[in-house]
Amino acid sequence: MRRGILLLSTLLPLFAQSQGPGNLSAGDAPSAMSGAKYEFRPHVEVDGGYETNLGGVRVTDQGQIPADDSSTVTLSWGISGTHRWPHTELGLEYVGSASHFKSASSYDSFTQSLSMGLTRNLTPHTKFTLRESAGMFTRLTGLEGLRQTVPFDISTTFTPTAEFYDDRTVFSSSQAALTFQRSTRLSFSLGGGFFLVDHRAAGLYGTRGGDATANVQYRIGRRSTIGALYQFANFRFTGIFGDTYMHAAAGSYSHQFTRTVEASGFFGLMRPESTFVQTVPVDPALAALIGINTARFVVYTKAIRPFWGARLARAFHQGVAYVSAGQSVVPGNGVFLTSYVTQFLGGYTYSGLRRWSFTMHGFYADAKSIGNVAGQYSTTVGGISVSRQIAPTVHWVARYSLRLYSSPGFENYNRWSNGVAMGLAFSPRDLPLRL
Repeated sequence: MRRGILLLSTLLPLFAQSQGPGNLSAGDAPSAMSGAKYEFRPHVEVDGGYETNLGGVRVTDQGQIPADDSSTVTLSWGISGTHRWPHTELGLEYVGSASHFKSASSYDSFTQSLSMGLTRNLTPHTKFTLRESAGMFTRLTGLEGLRQTVPFDISTTFTPTAEFYDDRTVFSSSQAALTFQRSTRLSFSLGGGFFLVDHRAAGLYGTRGGDATANVQYRIGRRSTIGALYQFANFRFTGIFGDTYMHAAAGSYSHQFTRTVEASGFFGLMRPESTFVQTVPVDPALAALIGINTARFVVYTKAIRPFWGARLARAFHQGVAYVSAGQSVVPGNGVFLTSYVTQFLGGYTYSGLRRWSFTMHGFYADAKSIGNVAGQYSTTVGGISVSRQIAPTVHWVARYSLRLYSSPGFENYNRWSNGVAMGLAFSPRDLPLRL
């Protein structure tokens, strides 16, 4: 009997035995979210709205950044859901839209956003994970946070979060990893990825980069896991000479308080090294002598900084609430490049009521650029969406969004913009619409 039990234990999938709290250092979503099942569900929506203080990559006749207001008409469509096979799990969220601005047609845009997570158990001891975030947008409305149908935390990927201008931006972040389950307590993970950000405007700088990670996790109890993380990342920029290399190491801890409430975090150090060409003003006396006002020189910086992240989340049967924070180095936003950033996120998504669905999200980032232009800047993005089912396949939808940009050293960077929209959405089945 003992031999039979031992043999059976080696044949059972170890991943099924070792489900614990989600590991933020590996980009995992809270483990309780994986228990919810969301059937794939398409939707089509038509709405009208109003946007304020839009700013393109140009100047007005007065030499100022534009601040355009306009009413809008938007047609959007998408599909989201999850599906599980015996050894594979897929989570997907896709949204596309076409918008027309009545008073400022230069902002007319076609937007797409895709978030996808695929997990495949190759053997009882080996798991392959693929994560993709990609899309294009003109107006940043908040890409961070947890999604109901996506099995990873998008805030841990290299996606745009602080784009200042309302101009076409294309981005992609692809990550793959192999996890080896050595025992029911011990696992190892090796991964890597590639990301890019491109801007249509010639005056903004794009980014190409990649990262590699190694992660080890050990279950110290039924509800707690400790671990260690090493990460290497590289940013290279288009349109300007400059790059950044970063090495980071951290210890991690995750704890599941109840079946639906858990916390995860990591803390360590990072060492970014950056090389850039910077332009500085020339002393007036020299400027008068040689006839130039600025000079360019290569700047090399290296520093050791804190590297950390923390998240508290509660999963519902049809939703999730979370708060998170962290500090790291990011490629910047096309205006400011390599930057140290401290960010805070929060959100609440719920579609478990009979006819109602709610989504709220907020994001704040305070950054210090060490790239082409040195300086402090911050970004605040927030929004709320409400859906009410008014017929078996028809839903009333209302939205509000807010963006705020500020910088103590660059007065013209201080700008805020908001938008409202209301319309009708059409989706099959007699269920609240996921927003």
